[in-house]
Amino acid sequence: MDGGDTLNEEQTTREENEVDDDDFKDSIAESYEEESVKKESFTSVNYKVSTEKYEKIDLFKMSSVEQNSSQTHSESKVEFKKTKEETEESVLSDSTHVIVKNHSHKESSSYSKVSETVTVTSNDPPPSCEAIQEEGTTEVDKEGTVEDGNHLLDPHDKLSKAKAEWDAVETIQPGKHSQIIATPLISFNEALAHFQRVDMQIYLEKIKPTIPKSGFSALKHALFGPPKMNRALHEERNLVFAIAQCPLDDNEAIHKRVLQTVYRQLTGSNIDCPRFGDHWEQIGFQGTDPATDLRACGFLGLMTLLHFVMDSQRLHVVRDIYKLSLNETQNFPFAVMSINITRIAIIMLREEVLSRECNSRKQVFAVLNDFYASVFYHMYTIWKQQHKTISDSGLVLKDVETSARRRPRILLRNFENYLSSKSQCEEKAVTGNGEGELGFAGVHELEQDGD
Repeated sequence: MDGGDTLNEEQTTREENEVDDDDFKDSIAESYEEESVKKESFTSVNYKVSTEKYEKIDLFKMSSVEQNSSQTHSESKVEFKKTKEETEESVLSDSTHVIVKNHSHKESSSYSKVSETVTVTSNDPPPSCEAIQEEGTTEVDKEGTVEDGNHLLDPHDKLSKAKAEWDAVETIQPGKHSQIIATPLISFNEALAHFQRVDMQIYLEKIKPTIPKSGFSALKHALFGPPKMNRALHEERNLVFAIAQCPLDDNEAIHKRVLQTVYRQLTGSNIDCPRFGDHWEQIGFQGTDPATDLRACGFLGLMTLLHFVMDSQRLHVVRDIYKLSLNETQNFPFAVMSINITRIAIIMLREEVLSRECNSRKQVFAVLNDFYASVFYHMYTIWKQQHKTISDSGLVLKDVETSARRRPRILLRNFENYLSSKSQCEEKAVTGNGEGELGFAGVHELEQDGD
């Protein structure tokens, strides 16, 4: 009877153990399925762990000794639950992956089998990167951990590699473009040739090249006013006014190249900037689209500025003006001021104030560009020497327009003299006393020439 009772008790204990094992397997399988959905970013890899630090445990096979002892079985259940909780904590850790061998999905009534896993006791630290050795190919997880060869990259190595890659990236302007673009700069003559080729008839029909006069005004202009422009120059003059009617067209590659050239010459950038954006305010436009400000004088507002920034002898002048426009106290919108200077030049051409100079040089565009630069330089000297601010811009523009109307040739001559003196100063600084030795001009000399 004692032997039969013992067999019955052992069978009952075995059945209870099997039921408990089935329940525990169900919970383990469901736990791993849930964790595999939550942690898709983790990459499963194989590794080996030294048995000196970690104890291998067969989750689904129990020894005969444990089956014969109910107390031992209860302690094993507690240890299994603790192992499960610590394994889940290891899964959620940023620095440790859950490593599983021979893991297969549930099929019909049989559940997946896990032949080996790792349990971490409360006294031992979680497995580190150095304790893990891969047995597969190189993989990259979603968090950016690179498994190279048989070793995971050390965080310090990853940081060093990221810094090296960042240093290799060229600084670019903000924008929506994913590709760096650097279109060739365009010259004024190339841009002008474009307008000479295309059909400008739609804009020529809208122009008013001169101001009609009648009565006493016509008599006064005939006796004391400037001469009329030679008929041979009318076609070139009319093209000037036609370009002033032409808006900025995003479908024209030449238009965009002119806009990019102006921006890059002023800012010193080597790459193109986005067509729209706050960066246009950096050079003095009032919004994210320069076309809005160009409505005052059309594309001519860019053409005059293009000539100014592409002339090597005048580039330092336009950059001095641009630098002043960024001054903390004397700042002003550079591009908007340039458009106003272009408007003054158009008015003077329409009022035939520039006709005498055009007839003398037998050119219109060249005279207009020189006059624009001279008026802009005149405005710059007034603004700088008299410490003007943005609140004075309206009065300054009125004074500049009055000077442009009354003494246009004086403005042209003053600007030519400034360029000549600046050139001589630079030659003196390079050649010294004419003996081929390097010489340096004093600061007071440079400031005196620049005023």
